[in-house]
Amino acid sequence: PLKSSGPTLIHTQTLKMSDDVVSVKFSYAPETSKLLVFVSSLDSTVKVYFQDSLKFFLSLYGHKLPALALDCADDDTILASGGADKTIKIWGL
Repeated sequence: PLKSSGPTLIHTQTLKMSDDVVSVKFSYAPETSKLLVFVSSLDSTVKVYFQDSLKFFLSLYGHKLPALALDCADDDTILASGGADKTIKIWGL
């Protein structure tokens, strides 16, 4: 048996999706009640969920092909998504 001195990871939540997931990004909100999870999927949408409950918040439409990359500003006011359609979308949150 191997002993690890590093951190232990524990699975805590599962979010079931209706389409294949391409990318996931967590927000940086200083208030834990406002943390969001951004998920891009093969249906070319970016879906937004509340991190604590994993309840759906909204869908972002605009890419013609799936978003391959997601990133958000440190203050959670802007989300950027880069798509396979060769576009970068900037979303105000």
